[in-house]
Amino acid sequence: MRSEVKTAVFMGIAIAAIAGIASIWLQQLDAPAAPAGTPADKSGLRTAPGLVGIAEYINATEEELAALMEDKVVLYDIWTYSCINCVRTLPYITAWDAKYADDGLLIIGVHSPEFEFEKDPANVAKAVEKHGIVYPVVMDNDTRRGTHSRTGTGRASTSRTTRDTYATITSARARTQRPSASYKSSWRNGPPRSV
Repeated sequence: MRSEVKTAVFMGIAIAAIAGIASIWLQQLDAPAAPAGTPADKSGLRTAPGLVGIAEYINATEEELAALMEDKVVLYDIWTYSCINCVRTLPYITAWDAKYADDGLLIIGVHSPEFEFEKDPANVAKAVEKHGIVYPVVMDNDTRRGTHSRTGTGRASTSRTTRDTYATITSARARTQRPSASYKSSWRNGPPRSV
């Protein structure tokens, strides 16, 4: 009989503790969010540089690309069409474009060739068509201008860098990764309006 009472008391305490934790957690979900369009403190982040030294534009002109970049979260996909690691990521990148483009994500392929034959716009255009890339691709044939260092990813042949709607670099990754929840939240409710 004593063990049954102890079990009942223990279960009661456990249920009360679980209910208390759940209550605290649910209250945090109801916490007021910052008003829409309120910019976050970006003082510690670097400003994303513009695309300079571009030899060729594919799937968009320079003017169209500039207009597309306004109020968008931008994913710079730095790649080259003869790199197997780059080619293996393209199905994921094009799927992200298809899934999130309407939510404010703009993917820009930055083709940074390693070899001379990769600098031919016709070769790059064939690769873009072959892999079903519909997002803008720019050709940075003169990598001495530092596409990789400008975005903060080093000299990796395949890398991703994101820029938020305020043109600040928000992440730089030299490996293919799925977008994190915080990354997706940058455009979940539509792009914030510039102040």
